[in-house]
Amino acid sequence: MIFTFTNKINKLNMTGAELKRWREDFGLTQKRLSHLRDIDKSTISAWETGKRRIPPRSERSLKYFIEHVEQTKAIQELILDWDNRIRATRLA
Repeated sequence: MIFTFTNKINKLNMTGAELKRWREDFGLTQKRLSHLRDIDKSTISAWETGKRRIPPRSERSLKYFIEHVEQTKAIQELILDWDNRIRATRLA
């Protein structure tokens, strides 16, 4: 089941655990997320383990990114569902 972060998008102080859970639910490695957001992998690791707090500016950027990814995923799921319904109708 995919962890939905968007209801908590306005929550202040995203925790590293929340970031890690979201990242893993979407199948992203720390390396891939670091590449996508141009953030050093060791920084993401420090955030997720609680060694460093996520700075407000980075947090805002991550929240916008998370929201975009979740919306894209929802759209992909709707398209897949629609395609499956069309195929089922054609086979009936």
